[in-house]
Amino acid sequence: MCWYTPMPMTKRSVVTEVLVKSNGLGLEVDNKRFVMNINGYMKETETGLQSSLGEKVTSLGEMISLDSRSRPIWSTVNQAPVLILGGFQGYKIILVSDSEFADFTAVEVGIDSCWIGSVNCPLDSFSSSIFDAIATESVLLLRQNQLVYYFTGNYSVLSLPVPGSGLWTRVLNNICVSRLNPVPFPHNGSEFVIALGGGVQEGEFFLGTIRDGAVRFPESHAKGRKTVCEHLNISCAILWAVYITEKEVIVLLVEGKKKSSKSDYYIMAYDQADGDFWTLYSIPRFIPKDTEKGFVMLLGLEEYTDYLLIPRGLSYNPFSTIFYIWGNVILQSYDLLNYIQLSDFPQRSPISYFILSYVGEFVCVTVSEERWLHLGSGDVAAPWESPRQRHLPRRLPSPALHIWLHLAFQIWFSVEGSSVVVRLYPSEPWDTYFSLQLMRGSKDFSFNETFVSLFFNKEGLQQLVYIPDGHGEGQLIRRNFPLHYILSYRHLIIHRYHWLYLQDSQYIRFFRPCSFSVMRLEDLPAPQRFTRMEHYCTEPPDVMDRTGFHNNVSLAVYQGLIFQLLWLHADYSRPYADPVHDPTWRWWKNRKQYAEYFFYVASNGNSSGGVYVNMEGYTKTYDLQPNNQLPSKIYLDKNNVYSFSVFLSIRSKAQSMGEMPEENSLDFVWLTIVLAHPKFVVSDLHRHYLRGRGSVLYSVTISDTGQYPQQELSGMNLLKSSMALKVINSATNCYHYTASGPKLQGYAMVPIFIGCPPGKRLAFDITRTLKYTTKQNKHYFDCIHENPELPCFFFNDVFYPFFLIQDMVTGDSGPFMGSYTLRIIGGGPYSESRIRPYSPSEILDYNTANGSTPLSLIWMRANRTKPALTDPEGFNVFSGTDCGIKWVCEQNSPCYDVVPLDLTAPDYFFLVEVSNRAVDKSTYCDYDLEFVIHIHGLRLSPSRAIAFMKISMAVLTGIVFLYVLHQVLGPVIGAGCTRLIQRFEESLAVRTESTITFSGSSSIQSQGSSHHTSAL
Repeated sequence: MCWYTPMPMTKRSVVTEVLVKSNGLGLEVDNKRFVMNINGYMKETETGLQSSLGEKVTSLGEMISLDSRSRPIWSTVNQAPVLILGGFQGYKIILVSDSEFADFTAVEVGIDSCWIGSVNCPLDSFSSSIFDAIATESVLLLRQNQLVYYFTGNYSVLSLPVPGSGLWTRVLNNICVSRLNPVPFPHNGSEFVIALGGGVQEGEFFLGTIRDGAVRFPESHAKGRKTVCEHLNISCAILWAVYITEKEVIVLLVEGKKKSSKSDYYIMAYDQADGDFWTLYSIPRFIPKDTEKGFVMLLGLEEYTDYLLIPRGLSYNPFSTIFYIWGNVILQSYDLLNYIQLSDFPQRSPISYFILSYVGEFVCVTVSEERWLHLGSGDVAAPWESPRQRHLPRRLPSPALHIWLHLAFQIWFSVEGSSVVVRLYPSEPWDTYFSLQLMRGSKDFSFNETFVSLFFNKEGLQQLVYIPDGHGEGQLIRRNFPLHYILSYRHLIIHRYHWLYLQDSQYIRFFRPCSFSVMRLEDLPAPQRFTRMEHYCTEPPDVMDRTGFHNNVSLAVYQGLIFQLLWLHADYSRPYADPVHDPTWRWWKNRKQYAEYFFYVASNGNSSGGVYVNMEGYTKTYDLQPNNQLPSKIYLDKNNVYSFSVFLSIRSKAQSMGEMPEENSLDFVWLTIVLAHPKFVVSDLHRHYLRGRGSVLYSVTISDTGQYPQQELSGMNLLKSSMALKVINSATNCYHYTASGPKLQGYAMVPIFIGCPPGKRLAFDITRTLKYTTKQNKHYFDCIHENPELPCFFFNDVFYPFFLIQDMVTGDSGPFMGSYTLRIIGGGPYSESRIRPYSPSEILDYNTANGSTPLSLIWMRANRTKPALTDPEGFNVFSGTDCGIKWVCEQNSPCYDVVPLDLTAPDYFFLVEVSNRAVDKSTYCDYDLEFVIHIHGLRLSPSRAIAFMKISMAVLTGIVFLYVLHQVLGPVIGAGCTRLIQRFEESLAVRTESTITFSGSSSIQSQGSSHHTSAL
């Protein structure tokens, strides 16, 4: 039973992988890895989604022929969400994929193909092809002829300061560009690309920087300085460039041109900081003679052949620090100064491109021209007997004389640190595997397939092939290259079996090139501490329907739960530490008490919405166990140790029947550890014999020396290193069978990142701070209006801040006992909204005695008896046992004389920065924390306090004076007022009585008058 659930994108990431695994119920289902990247190069139109890069191309049949060249895929490793591939002869078309070419879109890019040759930039022939195409996290770059264009994707999740491009933008407008070289890894938050000059700019290079979607190519390095040609004092051209970001050095492959047809080649270095060139190595003119050891050390004393050594490019693995020069030979070096030649690689086929896996393997593709001669209507002779490697029919239709030029390619493979170079294709093992796939009816293999490209991903070596359907169309397929199958088949083919007679019995004996039979890894530590990968458990909600099938409601609920969980994960980087170190704690903290009630309701089938969410099913996992395999990578902080054991067994007596003792002996089983940076990482190996079991047990310890000089933020600017675990003579010789096929063993390379591991942070331990501050100050204090998210501290109390080191991956949380500096970098009265950041000079004034303004301190140490520790700038250095501070708010500080808004004392909000940079030697981590603290009860200034006192005294004096008057003169005034009131009442009564009398007499007179009138 399968159903879908969306995977929300995490913050600041456009690359997402999904691994689907079986739950073990029902039919066996293989694990499947999916790439779900964000494609920022699409736009929504009235007709639907369309590519922003140009017009979509629906047919590939005309672009890809059976004789097309293979070309590399260049991108920023593990960071580019979209991969692009160009190089289609005569077409300005690129293939765009956001799924590592599980699917793709062919686009004709919308660029102006209007370049014409000039004196400064001569052009032999014009082509519409995209010669170089490079993908970075948010930008695509490509070169057509001598023109360079870029396109910025629309990635809102990256919060780019520049908007997405609407059209392709041309850069290096006045530069004649001959080649673009990629830089595989970012550094210090930036990605890079190198443009090599041609024409009048030949011998110059331009290092482009891509940061937050903005592309910047500075002026030539040669402006005001010498070019590399002027440094060598010859006419030259740069063929290839590699940027070693850790050293900020650009390594150049320079061809020194002479009047004759011969050329000299040099490896030059350019220091970005100093702007100086120096010669690293002068490449020999001829190829050294083979010593039949698989390699030749180039010491200047070796013999040479008559074949010219022609280098074509450079490669560098920052993890192993191995540097490669490739062309018609492969030269490798660990220090860029001393080289060896891998003599198993033939010089007749020059390398077209070179691919590194960065985990100990490399593959190179060679291309050479083959001439095919046809004299009649018979078969054609060719360098290799298989027609599918020729990509041409076996019989030519015309009986006349024909000479065919055909591009033949080969694929070669090797393990880093080994001198063995193996041809994978064409080869008899490949033919065997190919035939087996055709017999199985696989649609991923065909006689008429065209090899398009090779690249490495997390699943191993991948191959892009184009398979036509016979009707002018076809499909581009990505398939796993059968590397391990071919290597294992190769042993069975090379080392033939032979008959063995023992005790009158006949046996078949196979040659075993591997010195051991069993290899196991044991006693590995819990992986999360070293892999730094966080894990959450998110069970789907239970459905109340009797069928048990999920519906749209349960799917919507599950989607919302996953979004909420990832939001909690992103929001957990709060400056204040929660009482429980778990992002899910805030989710359920107020509902845990009702868990049993919800379960009871669900058990009766009455859950609202028809779904039940188990709170215990949404947790963060901290206790993953090792699966007896080395991790994909290891992070080491200062003085960290990674230890494990390797168990190696030889063949039993029955398995080694007929072998000589030296062919199956523990004396030939030896384990070695090769470290890329022995100055920063050391290894210890202890060998234990288990002779009764025919085994040896190695105890391996990988330790950080504590000598790495950098201190960076968590996960930033880590030193790339590696550990190579090798059993002697096991490279490409030892393999074991698994459920998914044969796998090489005896060699493993694990990348090591030295520095501050990701997922570690410094948090303000508000819980311990409140308890300890209350205990030391002998009273509890909080503001009138309590805020649980921002507790209040009293100005007159000594403030004792404590901090935690929290590991987001392992769940560890403990007190920070290292050294740190504390400084106030902002503040404001009354509310958080009024906080303003302080300038650097203000920060120095308010936090140290070294400022230019006197009497400006906000705080000082509470313990004045011990000598104060300060950093070179004068900031106080604290530790986990000495952390008390006293608020002072001196006269020239911003918190001095804050006017209260009401009858309560004024409040102040300080923005505090805590950092251990350059003062703490216990870790490589630069912990930098900013948080706000609320201080109540600030003191008034003396002048304002005196003014308030005067006003208060005046008011109080007035009140007392009035009270005295009231007590002394009150009775007299009361009696006088009483008499006055009585008099007033008496006069009012007399007046009223007289008025009534006058009114009565008037009425009597008026009645008498009326009677007299009537009588008349």
